[in-house]
Amino acid sequence: MKRLGPWQDIAAVLAARLLLLRRFCVAMFSPSQRPPVKRSRLWQDIALVLAAKMVLLTCLYFAFFSPSHRPPADTAAVTARLLDQGHR
Repeated sequence: MKRLGPWQDIAAVLAARLLLLRRFCVAMFSPSQRPPVKRSRLWQDIALVLAAKMVLLTCLYFAFFSPSHRPPADTAAVTARLLDQGHR
């Protein structure tokens, strides 16, 4: 039997693993071999909670962190804030 080089050995192992992965994917995800699965109620609950969370976070952003609530950041305002000695 002829001895293969190191790169050919690696290529043979990778080819064998890819073949096994392909067979596994076909067996797992082929619609003809799998009964139809109904979406679980849990997934619907999770999606609803995530959607509500996004709505609430968006409302909090607009209520407290939107640009209309930010102080002015022009040069004069920053200079006045940094050099103001009366508040220390």
